[in-house]
Amino acid sequence: AVLALNGDQGMSKIEEVLKGKTVDGYRYRRGVNPTTAGEEIENARKLMGKRKPVSYFKEMIAPLVQRGYLRQNTKSMSVPGSRYTKTFSVYDISPAGREAVLGQCPVILPVPASIREVERQEEEKRLKTLADLKDAGVDLDQIPQAELENGDGEVLSALKRWHSYLDSLRKRGNTERVDELDMLRERIEGWRADTAQIYRMAPAAVLEEHLLVKIAYAAASLGAGAKMDKDALIAAGVRSAGLDELVATLAEWAQETKKPEHDTGADVGRNGGGASNPMILPSEPYQPPSSWEYASYRPNKKTGLAAWESSYQRFLSGEHPQTIAINPVSGRAIQVSTVIGHILEGLLHGRPVPLSRLAQISVPPDEAQWRRLEECDDLTGMDVTADPSTSGAGGERFRLSDFLVPIMGNEFAGKEYKERTEEEQAKFTRWCQLCNWYMPLRRAGYVPQFGGGSRGNVKIKNTDGEANV
Repeated sequence: AVLALNGDQGMSKIEEVLKGKTVDGYRYRRGVNPTTAGEEIENARKLMGKRKPVSYFKEMIAPLVQRGYLRQNTKSMSVPGSRYTKTFSVYDISPAGREAVLGQCPVILPVPASIREVERQEEEKRLKTLADLKDAGVDLDQIPQAELENGDGEVLSALKRWHSYLDSLRKRGNTERVDELDMLRERIEGWRADTAQIYRMAPAAVLEEHLLVKIAYAAASLGAGAKMDKDALIAAGVRSAGLDELVATLAEWAQETKKPEHDTGADVGRNGGGASNPMILPSEPYQPPSSWEYASYRPNKKTGLAAWESSYQRFLSGEHPQTIAINPVSGRAIQVSTVIGHILEGLLHGRPVPLSRLAQISVPPDEAQWRRLEECDDLTGMDVTADPSTSGAGGERFRLSDFLVPIMGNEFAGKEYKERTEEEQAKFTRWCQLCNWYMPLRRAGYVPQFGGGSRGNVKIKNTDGEANV
């Protein structure tokens, strides 16, 4: 990072380059391509095995200076508008340092105590992770040796995510769901064993363990009535024969564990009645007129993309949300509903979204449900298009539990999670899923149409007031 810069740069700029960011062009040495330099730094960090935080590298500055690989100087500058002077350290690479980098010579340094402490903590964490997985019944021999040594990797992450999910359910007292998920995994394992026997293959050759739990995690997160898609499984890496049987197995489990239908109140519109015309979506992607004014774009330091952006881009390129959920860019399986949220997040940043295609996987609110959510706007005084940090009850942060009080009731809003009944939680979850459509569409200025071409007296809020369309 220091070699890429033109000398006498402060620690803040060196940190930015280490994080993969691009700094002002004049700060680079002549002939250095910022993109190429960033790629070389990233590749060098990958060679270290487990990714180290930037703080780890900062600890190496002092030893590198002491051994003559870096030069440290002091600069001073006047603070504008005051009589004070700011003094700070700047760094440049020495001839010895340049020779070590370009010649790829080994650099032997004393290990700072702080780094030894970081490594000790990482080792404790690694050993605890392996011990927890072993206690959960995981065969550690099925995990690649490199991942066991590093304490991280695709297989390890998938297994950790699955067992952490089960642990969180147990801690909340949801043992029934844990039993259902155990049954789901057993069903998939049963399919794998049968397929292995039919085609005379090793079970791991049919479906590797980490992919098995990723599929289970995705299947467990599907909305009511949704099924795993065969093409999505293929795209996620399932290459075995017998896929139709696997899809049927997952569908059978979903049907058996389907909760009884509870009254969500969605059949009662603003003016009464049972109208429930479906939302009619355009065949072409919807292009918002602009970004939502309160949208915050926060790119990841490693990928340069926001958390939602990878899912959004992959969906636009044709990938199924289930595939994205099983194999996200982070390598750690996520819920399908999370992917849906990521895609709709694109609307808030002024990106086009193919709503009709998305609705084939996640059903948007119908006319009656949309009107009930508008009713929540009116009765709570909470505007979903306003600043989330102040548009909540009493001017506080926006919370869905407060927004849905007209539907869920005041008593529900005051309950802790563990105090909610199964029926209450099912109802709340359903309305939260509808809000995941309602809020991005409202914030993107989308005016929905419903069955029969009616716009359903849909309300648009803006700075000039309200208008019914």
